[in-house]
Amino acid sequence: MLTTKPRFATFAEYLEYEDDSEQLYELFNGELIALVPEPGLNFEIANFLFLQFALRILILALREKSYTEVGNFSREDVIISPGFPELELEVARVFAMA
Repeated sequence: MLTTKPRFATFAEYLEYEDDSEQLYELFNGELIALVPEPGLNFEIANFLFLQFALRILILALREKSYTEVGNFSREDVIISPGFPELELEVARVFAMA
């Protein structure tokens, strides 16, 4: 059976599309392009750099009709949440690798 790649005239059409797979795609000129998974070493390097330099958790609180920053926590900081004051959680534990 011949199958054709879906083409999308609008972004809304793309958002409605499901192919029931784990495949990641890039949308280019209305056409889906399958993304090739990164090799394992590239993935490990990216995770290492992320954990070293980009561990950022931003806590926001909804006040009236807009969000305001409560705190920006990184690395060994302990997260403080206005909604859960008894919560004591280090940022590093949130991003800990199994």
